[in-house]
Amino acid sequence: MSEHDDIKVRPFIPPHQQQQFVDPNSREGRRRSREALSGPQNIDRHKAKVVRGITAAELGERPLIPPAWWLEDLIYQAAVGCLYAPGGTGKSYVTLQMAVASALGEHFCGRPTVEGRTAVWSCEDDEGVLHARLDRIVKARGRTMADLEDRIVLFDRTEQDNTMLRLDKSFDVQPNRLWDDFMLTMERLEPSLIVIDGLWNIYDGPENNRGIAYKVVTRLKEIVQVTGATVLVTAHPSLSGMASGEGTSGSTAWNGAWRYRLLLDRPERKGIERVLKAMKQNYGRDDDEIRLIWDDESGVFIHDQEESGTVAALKREAERNRFVETLWRILRSGRRVTIGAKSSPNHVTKVFGLEKDWRRFSATKLDELARECYDRELVRLGTVKDAQRRLQESLVPANWDDSGEAGSGH
Repeated sequence: MSEHDDIKVRPFIPPHQQQQFVDPNSREGRRRSREALSGPQNIDRHKAKVVRGITAAELGERPLIPPAWWLEDLIYQAAVGCLYAPGGTGKSYVTLQMAVASALGEHFCGRPTVEGRTAVWSCEDDEGVLHARLDRIVKARGRTMADLEDRIVLFDRTEQDNTMLRLDKSFDVQPNRLWDDFMLTMERLEPSLIVIDGLWNIYDGPENNRGIAYKVVTRLKEIVQVTGATVLVTAHPSLSGMASGEGTSGSTAWNGAWRYRLLLDRPERKGIERVLKAMKQNYGRDDDEIRLIWDDESGVFIHDQEESGTVAALKREAERNRFVETLWRILRSGRRVTIGAKSSPNHVTKVFGLEKDWRRFSATKLDELARECYDRELVRLGTVKDAQRRLQESLVPANWDDSGEAGSGH
Protein backbone atom coordinates (compact mmCIF):
# COMPACT_ATOMS: atom_id res chain seq x y z
CA MET A 1 0.00 0.00 0.00
CA SER A 2 1.38 3.37 -0.97
CA GLU A 3 1.47 6.42 1.26
CA HIS A 4 -1.23 8.06 -0.87
CA ASP A 5 -3.79 5.26 -0.64
CA ASP A 6 -5.71 6.92 2.28
CA ILE A 7 -6.20 10.20 0.39
CA LYS A 8 -9.74 10.59 -1.03
CA VAL A 9 -9.67 12.20 -4.43
CA ARG A 10 -12.69 14.44 -5.22
CA PRO A 11 -14.22 13.87 -8.65
CA PHE A 12 -13.65 16.61 -11.16
CA ILE A 13 -16.64 18.98 -11.71
CA PRO A 14 -16.57 21.26 -14.74
CA PRO A 15 -16.69 25.00 -13.81
CA HIS A 16 -20.02 25.53 -15.59
CA GLN A 17 -21.61 22.93 -13.29
CA GLN A 18 -20.19 24.27 -10.03
CA GLN A 19 -22.75 26.03 -7.77
CA GLN A 20 -21.51 29.40 -6.63
CA PHE A 21 -22.27 30.82 -3.18
CA VAL A 22 -25.30 33.12 -3.11
CA ASP A 23 -26.02 35.42 -0.16
CA PRO A 24 -29.34 34.16 1.32
CA ASN A 25 -30.33 37.75 2.12
CA SER A 26 -29.85 38.91 -1.46
CA ARG A 27 -32.70 39.10 -3.95
CA GLU A 28 -31.48 35.96 -5.73
CA GLY A 29 -31.03 34.15 -2.42
CA ARG A 30 -34.60 34.94 -1.36
CA ARG A 31 -35.87 33.79 -4.76
CA ARG A 32 -34.07 30.43 -4.44
CA SER A 33 -35.43 30.02 -0.89
CA ARG A 34 -38.99 30.53 -2.10
CA GLU A 35 -38.50 27.99 -4.91
CA ALA A 36 -37.04 25.47 -2.47
CA LEU A 37 -39.96 25.88 -0.07
CA SER A 38 -42.48 25.43 -2.86
CA GLY A 39 -40.82 22.27 -4.16
CA PRO A 40 -42.26 18.72 -4.01
CA GLN A 41 -40.58 18.07 -0.66
CA ASN A 42 -42.60 20.94 0.86
CA ILE A 43 -45.90 20.22 -0.75
CA ASP A 44 -47.84 21.21 2.44
CA ARG A 45 -46.07 24.56 2.83
CA HIS A 46 -47.67 27.82 1.72
CA LYS A 47 -46.58 29.00 -1.71
CA ALA A 48 -45.83 32.70 -1.76
CA LYS A 49 -48.13 34.91 -3.82
CA VAL A 50 -48.00 38.55 -4.80
CA VAL A 51 -50.24 40.70 -2.56
CA ARG A 52 -52.45 43.12 -4.46
CA GLY A 53 -52.28 46.78 -3.43
CA ILE A 54 -54.04 49.91 -4.60
CA THR A 55 -52.50 53.08 -5.93
CA ALA A 56 -53.44 56.61 -4.93
CA ALA A 57 -54.59 57.24 -8.52
CA GLU A 58 -57.03 54.32 -8.27
CA LEU A 59 -58.34 55.67 -4.97
CA GLY A 60 -58.89 59.04 -6.59
CA GLU A 61 -61.30 57.47 -9.06
CA ARG A 62 -63.49 56.09 -6.26
CA PRO A 63 -66.09 58.15 -4.34
CA LEU A 64 -64.95 59.33 -0.89
CA ILE A 65 -66.98 57.64 1.84
CA PRO A 66 -67.16 59.70 5.06
CA PRO A 67 -67.21 57.88 8.42
CA ALA A 68 -70.68 56.84 9.56
CA TRP A 69 -71.72 57.10 13.22
CA TRP A 70 -74.01 54.83 15.21
CA LEU A 71 -73.88 57.40 18.04
CA GLU A 72 -72.67 60.75 16.76
CA ASP A 73 -68.96 61.44 17.43
CA LEU A 74 -68.62 58.49 19.84
CA ILE A 75 -69.51 55.11 18.27
CA TYR A 76 -68.63 54.20 14.68
CA GLN A 77 -71.17 52.35 12.60
CA ALA A 78 -70.24 48.79 11.53
CA ALA A 79 -67.11 48.72 13.70
CA VAL A 80 -65.87 46.97 16.85
CA GLY A 81 -65.18 49.07 19.92
CA CYS A 82 -65.06 48.83 23.70
CA LEU A 83 -66.62 50.67 26.62
CA TYR A 84 -64.40 50.48 29.70
CA ALA A 85 -65.83 51.33 33.12
CA PRO A 86 -65.08 50.45 36.76
CA GLY A 87 -67.51 48.06 38.41
CA GLY A 88 -70.70 49.71 39.65
CA THR A 89 -70.33 52.77 37.44
CA GLY A 90 -73.35 51.92 35.32
CA LYS A 91 -71.93 50.89 31.96
CA SER A 92 -74.62 48.24 31.40
CA TYR A 93 -77.29 50.79 32.31
CA VAL A 94 -75.89 53.41 29.93
CA THR A 95 -75.65 50.96 27.01
CA LEU A 96 -79.27 49.95 27.65
CA GLN A 97 -80.32 53.60 27.52
CA MET A 98 -78.51 53.89 24.17
CA ALA A 99 -80.38 50.81 22.93
CA VAL A 100 -83.76 52.27 23.92
CA ALA A 101 -82.96 55.54 22.13
CA SER A 102 -82.09 53.57 18.98
CA ALA A 103 -85.19 51.38 19.23
CA LEU A 104 -87.45 54.43 19.50
CA GLY A 105 -85.61 56.37 16.82
CA GLU A 106 -84.71 59.08 19.33
CA HIS A 107 -81.56 60.87 20.44
CA PHE A 108 -79.28 59.83 23.28
CA CYS A 109 -78.21 62.91 25.27
CA GLY A 110 -78.91 65.14 22.32
CA ARG A 111 -76.99 63.01 19.82
CA PRO A 112 -78.64 61.03 17.01
CA THR A 113 -78.42 57.25 16.95
CA VAL A 114 -79.00 54.75 14.14
CA GLU A 115 -82.59 53.58 14.41
CA GLY A 116 -82.83 49.81 14.59
CA ARG A 117 -82.68 46.67 16.68
CA THR A 118 -80.20 46.07 19.50
CA ALA A 119 -79.12 42.64 20.74
CA VAL A 120 -77.76 42.59 24.32
CA TRP A 121 -75.62 39.55 25.19
CA SER A 122 -75.72 39.97 28.97
CA CYS A 123 -73.25 37.91 30.97
CA GLU A 124 -73.49 40.03 34.14
CA ASP A 125 -77.13 41.15 34.59
CA ASP A 126 -80.01 38.70 34.62
CA GLU A 127 -83.42 39.07 33.01
CA GLY A 128 -85.04 40.52 36.13
CA VAL A 129 -82.48 43.32 36.43
CA LEU A 130 -82.69 44.11 32.72
CA HIS A 131 -86.51 44.15 32.86
CA ALA A 132 -86.56 46.61 35.76
CA ARG A 133 -84.05 48.90 34.05
CA LEU A 134 -85.88 48.85 30.73
CA ASP A 135 -89.15 49.69 32.48
CA ARG A 136 -87.61 52.75 34.17
CA ILE A 137 -85.87 53.91 30.97
CA VAL A 138 -88.99 53.84 28.78
CA LYS A 139 -91.11 55.52 31.47
CA ALA A 140 -88.51 58.29 31.78
CA ARG A 141 -89.03 58.90 28.05
CA GLY A 142 -92.81 58.89 28.41
CA ARG A 143 -93.14 55.62 26.52
CA THR A 144 -94.12 52.01 27.27
CA MET A 145 -92.43 48.65 26.81
CA ALA A 146 -94.83 47.95 23.92
CA ASP A 147 -93.32 50.89 22.04
CA LEU A 148 -90.03 48.99 21.84
CA GLU A 149 -91.72 46.19 19.86
CA ASP A 150 -89.03 43.65 18.90
CA ARG A 151 -86.24 46.20 18.62
CA ILE A 152 -84.49 45.15 21.82
CA VAL A 153 -83.60 41.48 22.23
CA LEU A 154 -82.06 40.41 25.54
CA PHE A 155 -79.99 37.27 26.14
CA ASP A 156 -79.70 36.34 29.82
CA ARG A 157 -76.37 34.47 29.99
CA THR A 158 -75.67 34.94 33.71
CA GLU A 159 -75.96 31.25 34.65
CA GLN A 160 -74.07 29.82 31.69
CA ASP A 161 -70.54 29.39 30.41
CA ASN A 162 -70.07 32.21 27.92
CA THR A 163 -66.58 31.42 26.69
CA MET A 164 -66.56 31.71 22.90
CA LEU A 165 -62.87 32.28 22.19
CA ARG A 166 -60.00 30.16 23.52
CA LEU A 167 -56.31 29.75 22.84
CA ASP A 168 -55.14 26.55 21.18
CA LYS A 169 -51.72 24.95 21.67
CA SER A 170 -50.17 27.23 19.06
CA PHE A 171 -51.54 30.32 20.87
CA ASP A 172 -54.05 31.02 18.13
CA VAL A 173 -57.50 32.31 19.11
CA GLN A 174 -60.07 29.73 18.12
CA PRO A 175 -63.89 29.97 18.30
CA ASN A 176 -66.01 27.15 19.73
CA ARG A 177 -69.56 25.90 19.19
CA LEU A 178 -71.08 28.72 21.24
CA TRP A 179 -69.43 31.19 18.86
CA ASP A 180 -71.11 29.43 15.92
CA ASP A 181 -74.48 29.60 17.68
CA PHE A 182 -73.93 33.26 18.52
CA MET A 183 -72.99 34.16 14.95
CA LEU A 184 -76.00 32.35 13.46
CA THR A 185 -78.34 34.04 15.98
CA MET A 186 -77.01 37.52 15.25
CA GLU A 187 -77.14 36.93 11.52
CA ARG A 188 -80.83 36.02 11.78
CA LEU A 189 -81.66 39.00 14.05
CA GLU A 190 -80.04 41.60 11.78
CA PRO A 191 -79.41 44.11 14.60
CA SER A 192 -77.89 47.56 14.12
CA LEU A 193 -76.06 47.25 17.46
CA ILE A 194 -74.72 44.22 19.33
CA VAL A 195 -73.74 44.76 22.97
CA ILE A 196 -71.49 42.09 24.51
CA ASP A 197 -71.35 42.53 28.28
CA GLY A 198 -68.53 41.78 28.85
CA LEU A 199 -65.20 40.93 27.21
CA TRP A 200 -63.66 38.71 29.89
CA ASN A 201 -66.77 36.52 29.93
CA ILE A 202 -66.45 35.51 26.28
CA TYR A 203 -62.65 35.35 26.06
CA ASP A 204 -60.70 32.88 28.20
CA GLY A 205 -57.03 33.82 27.98
CA PRO A 206 -54.28 36.27 28.97
CA GLU A 207 -54.81 40.00 28.42
CA ASN A 208 -51.16 41.12 28.51
CA ASN A 209 -50.04 39.55 25.21
CA ARG A 210 -49.98 42.01 22.30
CA GLY A 211 -50.39 39.42 19.56
CA ILE A 212 -53.28 37.68 21.29
CA ALA A 213 -55.08 40.98 21.90
CA TYR A 214 -55.06 41.73 18.18
CA LYS A 215 -56.23 38.19 17.38
CA VAL A 216 -59.20 38.47 19.76
CA VAL A 217 -60.38 41.77 18.27
CA THR A 218 -59.82 40.39 14.76
CA ARG A 219 -62.19 37.54 15.62
CA LEU A 220 -64.76 40.02 16.93
CA LYS A 221 -64.53 41.89 13.63
CA GLU A 222 -65.96 38.77 11.99
CA ILE A 223 -69.28 39.67 13.67
CA VAL A 224 -69.34 42.91 11.68
CA GLN A 225 -68.45 41.11 8.47
CA VAL A 226 -71.28 38.60 8.89
CA THR A 227 -74.01 40.86 10.33
CA GLY A 228 -73.05 44.40 9.28
CA ALA A 229 -73.84 45.51 12.85
CA THR A 230 -71.98 47.85 15.17
CA VAL A 231 -70.35 45.90 18.01
CA LEU A 232 -69.88 47.40 21.49
CA VAL A 233 -67.99 45.27 24.02
CA THR A 234 -67.81 46.23 27.69
CA ALA A 235 -64.82 45.65 29.97
CA HIS A 236 -63.40 46.60 33.36
CA PRO A 237 -60.16 48.62 33.48
CA SER A 238 -57.26 47.61 35.69
CA LEU A 239 -56.22 49.56 38.81
CA SER A 240 -53.20 50.93 36.97
CA GLY A 241 -55.43 51.88 34.04
CA MET A 242 -57.68 53.90 36.34
CA ALA A 243 -54.74 55.48 38.14
CA SER A 244 -53.28 56.68 34.85
CA GLY A 245 -56.62 58.08 33.73
CA GLU A 246 -56.55 56.01 30.52
CA GLY A 247 -59.04 53.42 31.77
CA THR A 248 -57.35 50.50 30.03
CA SER A 249 -56.45 46.98 31.08
CA GLY A 250 -53.76 44.58 29.93
CA SER A 251 -51.63 45.16 26.85
CA THR A 252 -51.66 48.49 25.04
CA ALA A 253 -52.48 46.45 21.92
CA TRP A 254 -56.14 46.39 23.00
CA ASN A 255 -56.33 50.14 22.55
CA GLY A 256 -54.72 49.84 19.13
CA ALA A 257 -57.04 47.05 18.01
CA TRP A 258 -60.38 48.69 18.91
CA ARG A 259 -61.75 51.05 16.25
CA TYR A 260 -63.12 53.24 19.03
CA ARG A 261 -62.74 53.15 22.82
CA LEU A 262 -64.96 54.81 25.41
CA LEU A 263 -64.54 55.33 29.14
CA LEU A 264 -67.39 55.78 31.62
CA ASP A 265 -66.07 57.17 34.88
CA ARG A 266 -67.04 59.11 38.00
CA PRO A 267 -65.56 62.58 38.54
CA GLU A 268 -65.99 61.82 42.24
CA ARG A 269 -65.55 58.49 43.95
CA LYS A 270 -69.09 58.24 45.35
CA GLY A 271 -70.74 60.97 43.32
CA ILE A 272 -73.85 60.77 41.16
CA GLU A 273 -72.12 62.25 38.12
CA ARG A 274 -70.71 60.24 35.23
CA VAL A 275 -68.61 61.21 32.21
CA LEU A 276 -68.84 59.16 29.01
CA LYS A 277 -65.64 60.09 27.19
CA ALA A 278 -64.06 59.14 23.87
CA MET A 279 -60.55 57.85 24.64
CA LYS A 280 -59.78 56.78 21.07
CA GLN A 281 -61.35 57.93 17.82
CA ASN A 282 -59.94 57.42 14.35
CA TYR A 283 -62.13 60.13 12.82
CA GLY A 284 -63.33 62.26 15.74
CA ARG A 285 -62.03 64.15 18.76
CA ASP A 286 -60.40 62.05 21.47
CA ASP A 287 -61.65 64.40 24.20
CA ASP A 288 -65.32 64.43 23.17
CA GLU A 289 -67.57 63.59 26.12
CA ILE A 290 -71.12 63.41 27.45
CA ARG A 291 -71.81 64.39 31.03
CA LEU A 292 -74.45 62.35 32.82
CA ILE A 293 -76.05 62.57 36.23
CA TRP A 294 -78.08 59.97 38.13
CA ASP A 295 -81.69 61.01 38.75
CA ASP A 296 -83.21 59.28 41.77
CA GLU A 297 -86.74 60.26 40.84
CA SER A 298 -86.76 58.64 37.40
CA GLY A 299 -84.12 55.99 38.15
CA VAL A 300 -82.03 56.68 35.04
CA PHE A 301 -79.00 58.67 33.94
CA ILE A 302 -79.93 62.05 32.46
CA HIS A 303 -77.93 64.47 30.34
CA ASP A 304 -76.17 67.06 32.49
CA GLN A 305 -76.31 69.97 30.06
CA GLU A 306 -74.31 73.12 30.56
CA GLU A 307 -76.10 76.27 29.36
CA SER A 308 -74.26 79.43 28.45
CA GLY A 309 -75.03 83.13 28.16
CA THR A 310 -78.19 84.71 29.59
CA VAL A 311 -79.95 81.39 30.19
CA ALA A 312 -77.03 80.08 32.26
CA ALA A 313 -76.81 83.32 34.26
CA LEU A 314 -80.52 83.26 35.13
CA LYS A 315 -80.36 79.59 36.07
CA ARG A 316 -77.36 80.16 38.30
CA GLU A 317 -79.07 83.08 40.04
CA ALA A 318 -82.11 80.89 40.71
CA GLU A 319 -79.84 78.20 42.18
CA ARG A 320 -78.22 80.71 44.52
CA ASN A 321 -81.61 81.94 45.73
CA ARG A 322 -82.79 78.37 46.24
CA PHE A 323 -79.60 77.59 48.16
CA VAL A 324 -80.29 80.42 50.61
CA GLU A 325 -83.93 79.34 51.05
CA THR A 326 -82.86 75.75 51.74
CA LEU A 327 -80.26 77.02 54.24
CA TRP A 328 -83.01 78.85 56.15
CA ARG A 329 -85.10 75.67 56.31
CA ILE A 330 -82.14 73.57 57.53
CA LEU A 331 -81.20 76.03 60.28
CA ARG A 332 -84.80 76.29 61.50
CA SER A 333 -84.91 72.50 61.84
CA GLY A 334 -82.10 72.70 64.42
CA ARG A 335 -79.23 71.64 62.19
CA ARG A 336 -76.12 73.58 61.22
CA VAL A 337 -73.99 73.75 58.07
CA THR A 338 -70.22 74.09 57.73
CA ILE A 339 -67.90 74.73 54.80
CA GLY A 340 -64.64 73.68 56.45
CA ALA A 341 -63.54 70.07 56.81
CA LYS A 342 -65.35 67.91 54.28
CA SER A 343 -65.21 64.95 56.67
CA SER A 344 -67.60 66.72 59.06
CA PRO A 345 -71.17 65.35 59.11
CA ASN A 346 -72.33 68.98 59.04
CA HIS A 347 -70.46 69.87 55.84
CA VAL A 348 -72.63 71.60 53.26
CA THR A 349 -72.23 68.76 50.74
CA LYS A 350 -73.54 66.18 53.24
CA VAL A 351 -76.36 68.21 54.77
CA PHE A 352 -77.66 69.51 51.42
CA GLY A 353 -77.11 66.08 49.88
CA LEU A 354 -79.88 64.75 52.12
CA GLU A 355 -82.36 67.25 50.72
CA LYS A 356 -84.47 65.86 47.86
CA ASP A 357 -84.18 69.02 45.77
CA TRP A 358 -80.38 68.85 45.79
CA ARG A 359 -79.68 65.19 45.08
CA ARG A 360 -78.88 65.92 41.45
CA PHE A 361 -75.96 68.07 42.52
CA SER A 362 -72.58 66.45 43.02
CA ALA A 363 -70.48 67.25 46.10
CA THR A 364 -68.19 69.39 43.95
CA LYS A 365 -71.06 71.46 42.54
CA LEU A 366 -72.64 71.95 45.96
CA ASP A 367 -69.33 73.09 47.42
CA GLU A 368 -68.80 75.50 44.50
CA LEU A 369 -72.33 76.93 44.89
CA ALA A 370 -71.90 77.45 48.66
CA ARG A 371 -68.63 79.32 48.17
CA GLU A 372 -70.14 81.36 45.35
CA CYS A 373 -72.98 82.43 47.65
CA TYR A 374 -70.39 83.26 50.32
CA ASP A 375 -68.34 85.38 47.91
CA ARG A 376 -71.48 87.27 46.85
CA GLU A 377 -72.31 87.87 50.55
CA LEU A 378 -75.60 86.01 50.29
CA VAL A 379 -74.43 83.83 53.18
CA ARG A 380 -71.77 84.22 55.86
CA LEU A 381 -70.30 82.50 58.89
CA GLY A 382 -72.43 83.04 61.97
CA THR A 383 -73.73 81.17 65.02
CA VAL A 384 -76.72 78.97 65.73
CA LYS A 385 -78.03 77.34 68.90
CA ASP A 386 -77.68 73.59 69.30
CA ALA A 387 -80.04 71.31 71.27
CA GLN A 388 -78.41 72.42 74.54
CA ARG A 389 -78.89 76.07 73.56
CA ARG A 390 -75.17 76.51 73.03
CA LEU A 391 -73.93 78.71 70.21
CA GLN A 392 -72.19 76.85 67.38
CA GLU A 393 -70.50 78.21 64.25
CA SER A 394 -72.46 77.65 61.05
CA LEU A 395 -73.01 78.94 57.58
CA VAL A 396 -76.01 81.28 57.82
CA PRO A 397 -77.97 83.64 55.52
CA ALA A 398 -76.68 87.20 55.38
CA ASN A 399 -79.61 88.52 57.49
CA TRP A 400 -79.42 85.81 60.14
CA ASP A 401 -79.49 86.99 63.79
CA ASP A 402 -76.39 85.55 65.49
CA SER A 403 -78.39 85.06 68.65
CA GLY A 404 -79.77 82.06 66.82
CA GLU A 405 -82.97 83.58 65.52
CA ALA A 406 -83.91 84.63 61.99
CA GLY A 407 -83.50 88.27 61.11
CA SER A 408 -86.35 90.39 59.93
CA GLY A 409 -85.03 90.52 56.40
CA HIS A 410 -86.21 87.00 55.40
